[in-house]
Amino acid sequence: MKIVFHSVNDIKDFVNIVSKFSDDVDAASSRSIVDAKSIMGLFSLDLSRPVEVTTRGSQSENIYAALKKYAA
Repeated sequence: MKIVFHSVNDIKDFVNIVSKFSDDVDAASSRSIVDAKSIMGLFSLDLSRPVEVTTRGSQSENIYAALKKYAA
């Protein structure tokens, strides 16, 4: 799923959402992949472009549904 952040509050909200799930969630931009549950990790990405979010686990559909408002 590709997502876009428009503000710092979007990033904070995103981290709060994904942190509620036990599945692993990664965010990738260019050549960097970080733990999407890490606010510092997210800030290390190029956030001026859409970020690719991937999940591993049984709750993937629920995670993507919760992140729908950030879809690019």
